Amino acid sequence: MPSDTQPLVSFVMGVFNGEAYLPQALGSIFQQTYENFECIVVNDGSTDNTLAILNGFQDPRLRVIDNEQNVGLTRSLNIGLAQARGGLIARHDADDLSHPNRLERQVAVLNANPGCILVGSSYEVIDTNGTILDTVEMSLTDTALQNELAQWNCYCHGSVLMRQDVLRKVCGYRESFPVTQDYDLWLRMAEQGKLLAIAEPCYQYRIDPKAISQSKLHLQLVYDNLARKLSEERRTVGQESEIPADVLAAYPPTPEQLITRIRRTVYLYYLSGKQTHASEALQEADFFYKKHMASAPEGTVDSWGDWMLSEAKHLLSMEGHSHVDGERFIRWVDSHLPNSDEKSSLSKILGDFYAELAFLNHQNDAGKYLWPYSLRAIAHDASWIRNRGLWKITVQSSLNRLWA
Repeated sequence: MPSDTQPLVSFVMGVFNGEAYLPQALGSIFQQTYENFECIVVNDGSTDNTLAILNGFQDPRLRVIDNEQNVGLTRSLNIGLAQARGGLIARHDADDLSHPNRLERQVAVLNANPGCILVGSSYEVIDTNGTILDTVEMSLTDTALQNELAQWNCYCHGSVLMRQDVLRKVCGYRESFPVTQDYDLWLRMAEQGKLLAIAEPCYQYRIDPKAISQSKLHLQLVYDNLARKLSEERRTVGQESEIPADVLAAYPPTPEQLITRIRRTVYLYYLSGKQTHASEALQEADFFYKKHMASAPEGTVDSWGDWMLSEAKHLLSMEGHSHVDGERFIRWVDSHLPNSDEKSSLSKILGDFYAELAFLNHQNDAGKYLWPYSLRAIAHDASWIRNRGLWKITVQSSLNRLWA
């Protein structure tokens, strides 16, 4: 696209010391099948080779803004947005990747839905080597997305395409938010129109242990709570209160929030092979779990056994993983958790794991593995031998295979 042509889309990226992944991120942008865009990158006072990498790209669609000093991501994004010429704004982070048809598909959604002001997509979580660790599936309807957004930030920041006029109407990113600035923005934009998402993953979000700290997770949860509170006030009384001077003291995260967020990092660290980081996060999550158990009603957060089962079953839904990986994950968590009354016995957890796999296989008419799963359930926890439901589906599966 010639540089003097008005682009329909403006990619906006802020980057600080992003030399490790910036070439890949930019490469994924300039390989988009949809070509009518510009890419604005704000170099936020980087001290590594970020600026040299940016200057090395010859694509005329790239526009570089060089901050003289570091001003933070929120301010940098607003600087980039002020220079954007496109009627649609695509976000992208400097360590992430977009699938080649991401922009083409998202532009088509907004063109086909004039009342939609923001569209995201399901996305893949990748490690530092680009290996896919997980896939986060998005809800697809405005009703579901609005309901989810009221509870948590269901959009991956770099994955969205939004309308420039609505973005300006709500005054862009709020610079009083040093983190979770995206969540606050989505909540304000959601009051202006419909939200949508694409079912297939169009974006890859990279996790890097060096970029994640427990203090940052704590800060993110604080500003998540603030964003939700302000949104609730706008929707119920028509205006929001002033942001307190001490946000940390005013909106502290609950133990339940900390447990859920840190458990997520445990799971992703484990899958990426960063077991030292996973173990450290596990100890942190257990600390808040014990604090929660002492002060909150039972059942407000999953027990360790229930969480292990949930993540192990989720792991099986990922391509290339089997029951062996699920069992290995359960055993690893069990061996790294401190002994406590809240932790179910390993044999019971593994028995439940294989029994649930047997029932799932029965529901999916995958009788090939049902019998081995039933035997494993009984081998780990003999109480399953008295379960009539397990015996019924196991015998039925055997007869079906015999008659086939």
